[in-house]
Amino acid sequence: MVAADIFEKFRKFQQVTYTGVEDFSDRLNFQVTVVLLLACCTTVTLKTYVLSPVACYIPNEVGSHSGQEQYVNNYCWTEGTFAVPLSEFHIDNTLKDPIAKYEDRRIIYYQWVPFVLGLQSLLFYLPKVLWSMMSYNRAGTDVGHIIRAANDAVTSDSEKHAKLVQHVCKRLEQMLFQNEKLERSEHSGLSKLTLAQKLQRRIQRHFLLPSRRLGNWLIFIYFAMKLCYTANAIGQLYFMHAFLGFNSTYFAYGAAVFQNLRRGRDWTQTMVFPRVGACAVFYRLSSGGNFVFSQCTLPINMINEKIYVFLWFWVLGVAIVTVFSVPMWVWRLVQIRRRAGFVKRYLQMTDTWDGRGGGVDKRDLHRFVRDFLRQDGTFLLRMIALNSGDVICSEVVQNLWSVYRRRRYGEPPAPEGVVCVPPEPEAEAEETEKRLLEQQQPPAPVAEFEKSPPALQRFVSHPASGGETRQRPSATTVTVEAAIGGARKKSATYEAPV
Repeated sequence: MVAADIFEKFRKFQQVTYTGVEDFSDRLNFQVTVVLLLACCTTVTLKTYVLSPVACYIPNEVGSHSGQEQYVNNYCWTEGTFAVPLSEFHIDNTLKDPIAKYEDRRIIYYQWVPFVLGLQSLLFYLPKVLWSMMSYNRAGTDVGHIIRAANDAVTSDSEKHAKLVQHVCKRLEQMLFQNEKLERSEHSGLSKLTLAQKLQRRIQRHFLLPSRRLGNWLIFIYFAMKLCYTANAIGQLYFMHAFLGFNSTYFAYGAAVFQNLRRGRDWTQTMVFPRVGACAVFYRLSSGGNFVFSQCTLPINMINEKIYVFLWFWVLGVAIVTVFSVPMWVWRLVQIRRRAGFVKRYLQMTDTWDGRGGGVDKRDLHRFVRDFLRQDGTFLLRMIALNSGDVICSEVVQNLWSVYRRRRYGEPPAPEGVVCVPPEPEAEAEETEKRLLEQQQPPAPVAEFEKSPPALQRFVSHPASGGETRQRPSATTVTVEAAIGGARKKSATYEAPV
């Protein structure tokens, strides 16, 4: 029962159920990696500042008073220890600087590990913040809200589902129409542009330079975010190497440490994350001061070793996934043939476009993708499909197709609040049509009108004397006020033959 409650609370955690304008590789960077880094940071912080990170041995000639023991522990923790085998560490107090020859082997990184892990998590989350800010400001609407609304429609009831899909379509229509108006307004003054400005517009169109007018600004920001994630992952591999103080032969230190462990070479041979270190403690006496040797154990390095070996392989995997996601999105969005094929697949799912209309329908589909959706619209539809599934995406595409046809050809809009759904099977369609025909049979008031006196029928069919004369119609429209529930009235219109 307790485990089930914990799992339920974890499932409801916002970072687990997050939905936005990101794909799997993006969430791997700013969501999963950040959570892992924060978990490692919490573990190391508890060991460092709550438990005992270091314990040092004090020689008998110095004394073993509790105050001196605490002083030595704190001194070696703050000043650092030396990654030198204890048998090779010698202090010569006759020299001006007795420990100068060991300075290049001093290790002090373990004091900073909690802060560095926190900094690494911020660096992985920073591209997400920049993407959210720039996409909201440049797209003209909250694109993240569009994806979240589409995802909410998946688990909603039929009434709320229809409203959410209509809301998503309306927000997308507003965004796409703003870009279309921007392009028309700029094209209206095209004759007044200089030759350099016309050349710049031509370069933007043919060489895929970012422009909100052309409907590709959003995907350029997204690709910039992808490059930031890639640069951050590669940079953090080098950062971990430099922070831990390894030499050039250990650039791929995660693989090297793993290989050493596989061959049975422990830290005593490699001195990577040493568990025991030498420390030179300075004591000032009445006659002067000397450095005294102290032997320290570093249990914190057992945790640091496991964490950084894991993080090295994890960050390497994240970098590989992110690098491969960039050409995948280029393949999806740059060629109009790919974008048209994507939209066509979802139109075919709802039988809105069957592809049998010849060249006209195919050209119309390309115009819909190129001039109405453009690259930004297709990109958002891809994100809806990735985060919410094919059913929601097909409904959104079908509604946007209806909007495009209405704007271009003046086709009547769909009824308010109605979401286009795939057609029923043939048997169910015939049954539905039969039921609707039965419901359209004239009710009793029409029969009563036909039985009314001829004078009343002539009064309805012809105007009053002295009024405007008109021809006898072939059908007479009669408005019948039918009382429902004794309080509410509805107006129903019927056509009765004369």
